[in-house]
Amino acid sequence: MATPLEKFQFYRDEDKHECNLIAARINAFLTSQSLLLTAAAILFSGLKNPPAGEQRLILLPIAGVAIVAAILAEIAIWIGCDVLRQWH
Repeated sequence: MATPLEKFQFYRDEDKHECNLIAARINAFLTSQSLLLTAAAILFSGLKNPPAGEQRLILLPIAGVAIVAAILAEIAIWIGCDVLRQWH
C-alpha cells in the first residue's frame, strides 16, 4: 500500500511528464510552422518574376503541409490537456 506521500509524488511526476509532453508538442508545432513560413518566404524572395502557375504550384503544397501540421499539433495538444484535466 502506497503512503500518501508516495501517491502525491507519483501524481506530481505524472503531471510534470504531461506538461513536458505538451511543451514538446508546442515546440515542435512552432518549429514546423517557422520552417514552412521560411520556405514560403524564400519562394517569394527568390523568384522575382515567376510565372503565376509556378509559384502557386509550389506554394499550395507548403500551405497544405502547414495546415495538416497545425491540425495534428492541435489534436496532440488537446489530448495532453485532456489527460491533465482528468488528473486534476
